[in-house]
Amino acid sequence: KETIDNITTDPEIWLDFLKTASMNYTNSFSEQLLIYAQRKEAVACAEITTWNGTYKRFVNTGCPGIGLLTENNGNFHIKYVWGLNDTHSIYGRKGKKLKLWSVPKVYEEQIVESLENKFGQIENKDNFVEAIKSLAIHLTDDNYSDYFNDLIASKVNTRLENISNDVIEKNYKELLKNSIAFMIINRSGIEPTSYFNYTDFSNISFFQDIETISQLGTAISDISGMGLEEIYLSLKNIRIAEIE
Repeated sequence: KETIDNITTDPEIWLDFLKTASMNYTNSFSEQLLIYAQRKEAVACAEITTWNGTYKRFVNTGCPGIGLLTENNGNFHIKYVWGLNDTHSIYGRKGKKLKLWSVPKVYEEQIVESLENKFGQIENKDNFVEAIKSLAIHLTDDNYSDYFNDLIASKVNTRLENISNDVIEKNYKELLKNSIAFMIINRSGIEPTSYFNYTDFSNISFFQDIETISQLGTAISDISGMGLEEIYLSLKNIRIAEIE
């Protein structure tokens, strides 16, 4: 509750949260919130079995896990995850260094082309950041309606109850596209605060209830994840092609 109160009343803290969320984009919004509340600098969080088995890494001795709520057949329990910086190679200093992906400048044009092939024409391609901003608008327009309908259905007994749906929709879409662009730019390895003002996110104050911020956050997490997953796959294919 305290974390939600902070991120929904201060745009600066909201951007701080979006940075954590972008570095854990495969997690759900509720999990991103819990990661931010417990260890906001954590990146690429995963369970110990994944670190040990898939990545051949050990969790550092004495490093506490980040507790996430999970549900199975109606029963809730806590699972623990650790970020990349909480681990080290099973092979010690000689082990292969695990590096998070980012978008090198030399690949930017190819990545934008892949994004267009997947999602449709990107209006502004003057540079990579402008292309991502245009992509965020496109992704928002194509995907927001179902999420918005869920938001409106949950606005009873919230601060949004007496605000017209048109006003809510305007602020919702604006915050959605800016937050999605911010997350994708940050995860691509570019400092996003150089391209946004805090005023671009001032309408976060509309969504101060748990019900409404959950609906908003789920949309941001899901939709930005679409773009980020495509960038990851495109980078992977580019590098495979170079090897071949």
